[in-house]
Amino acid sequence: MSFSNALKKYLFVLLLLLLIQPASLARCEERDFELTVQVPPATWKTARLKRLVEGATLSVTVRGRGAVDISILDLNDYQSYPEATRPLFKGRSYDNLSFSVTIPESGNYYLVLDNKEQKNSVDLQLQIHAETSANSAREIDTTSQLENNLGKISTELNKLFVFDPFPINLQGCGKEGAFSGKGGVILCTEFVEKIQKSLQDKQKATDVLLFTIFHEIGHVLLYQWDYPFYDNEELADEFATALLLMLRQQDRLTAVTEFFISNPSAQELMAKAFQSDRHPLSIQRARNVIDWLKDRSRIGRWQLFLIPHMQTETLNTLRQDARSERFQQAIDRELVLRN
Repeated sequence: MSFSNALKKYLFVLLLLLLIQPASLARCEERDFELTVQVPPATWKTARLKRLVEGATLSVTVRGRGAVDISILDLNDYQSYPEATRPLFKGRSYDNLSFSVTIPESGNYYLVLDNKEQKNSVDLQLQIHAETSANSAREIDTTSQLENNLGKISTELNKLFVFDPFPINLQGCGKEGAFSGKGGVILCTEFVEKIQKSLQDKQKATDVLLFTIFHEIGHVLLYQWDYPFYDNEELADEFATALLLMLRQQDRLTAVTEFFISNPSAQELMAKAFQSDRHPLSIQRARNVIDWLKDRSRIGRWQLFLIPHMQTETLNTLRQDARSERFQQAIDRELVLRN
């Protein structure tokens, strides 16, 4: 069994996690909530409305005695509240207020109850109803499925490599992007949605997400393994390229990089998504990946680097059919150290 063959099972699981598509929904999806909230004087409270999708209808009824300001805000306005500039809704409830809004963009929203002008606490009863179209319901289901699947990737990785487990989360960020740090990896829902809508091609979207996830995972693993310059974007690209090439994914890498080089709109998408000259798959970095694919010596160097960080079971499997004497000796030395 070659190095790449031993890891093919992992890639197969990973691709299944990314490609899996839920069954189509034949009906609209509805969600109802009832809340009782006490808002003290001169304060405000917030209810977060998670994963509302574009085109959904949000209906709210507020009952209670006292003048309370009601706002529906996106993340940007919520972070600047009370200086919100573009609320989806803003009104005042005295005894009873009902209203509806259409969600303009998928993400998390915030219902703010502001009792800043009252001298007494106000008790409120809220009824919240969210209704999506069939297409929006499918998007909710797909996003939820992807969120669950991303949570399994670190577990799959840990079957191959030795590291402190870290989360890979899908969450609203208020902007397109993907991020990593000591605490794990964050893939923004805005980025996933932008990729899916812009490319309109499941295979290309999956390839972009696959490379993006490996890139961010690279930062975290290299940090844990005390690799110099672990936060270098080019190094993370090289790590992702080397690992995917070990997994015999040269066709995927070649296709996705050549696509970005020859497609100006795709370049613009990635530049906006990462808002940096060093974002993954800029035209220069895509060219770097193509150059690395031609340099097999890089793969050998990364294989040697990865050996001390592999699970013992993986090393024993690789040892049985190591073709390179140098690689075989490196595995033997590592196994002796562990025994």
